[in-house]
Amino acid sequence: MVAALAVPLALAVVAGFPGGASKAAADPVLPNGCVPGGGATTATPTPTVAKTTSTATAASPTPAKTTPTTAPTPTAAATTSPTGQPAPSPSTPRSQPTTTASATPTTQLPPCPAAPILPAPQHREARWQLTAASSTMTGLTYNGVVTVQTAAGPVRALDFTADSADLSDMLTWAPVAGGPGVVHNDAGKGTVTHLTGVHLHVTRLAGNMFGLLPTTLTPDSPPPLIPGVRTPIPVLFTDVSQDNLELDAATLTVPGYTVSVSGF
Repeated sequence: MVAALAVPLALAVVAGFPGGASKAAADPVLPNGCVPGGGATTATPTPTVAKTTSTATAASPTPAKTTPTTAPTPTAAATTSPTGQPAPSPSTPRSQPTTTASATPTTQLPPCPAAPILPAPQHREARWQLTAASSTMTGLTYNGVVTVQTAAGPVRALDFTADSADLSDMLTWAPVAGGPGVVHNDAGKGTVTHLTGVHLHVTRLAGNMFGLLPTTLTPDSPPPLIPGVRTPIPVLFTDVSQDNLELDAATLTVPGYTVSVSGF
């Protein structure tokens, strides 16, 4: 009977013995066959039943020791008769099957390639022109000759910064980007355009310095100033004509402003 119970017990263990092996989590595998960050993927362990063999020694029947009883009748001889049948002694219980989890070998997958780091778009400056009846720059600093990028390639320019600039009767124009025509920006006669926090790249600056000295400044003919030294007095130009690449300002105030397009 013990042997008969062992078979269904083993089947119960295979079907899901409480406390059996649990599934191991595997690394996520992308469709292209790689693992984010690299690593190994592990298959789910398969529970197996390990057979254990034990032998139980059954006790051999032993007759119970009986005491003969003597009948009180005078004529009968004393007779003995067994009072019990042989009783088997308890047998050693069989060992229960044990469940062990065995995992298939791990598969090492290559790490997914890192996302490419794209370079930041390169800043390109464009040529534009400016004229003014006068230009007064306060806190002017000449920073030297720099090379800037344009659509036509690198161009050398004069680099200036100033605390503020005042332009009278300012007029600017520039080609239409990607097409024919010219855009004109007219501040109007008798107006003063005020800028603060100025940063300017120019390829040519022409005018009368302090209203007296005709001057033309270019990268090949820079101003007679020490680069990086702030001028102690405002610098005045009259009859100003500039070929610019870029003008940055913290603030820009234009009292009168008219935009027009020509050349179509």
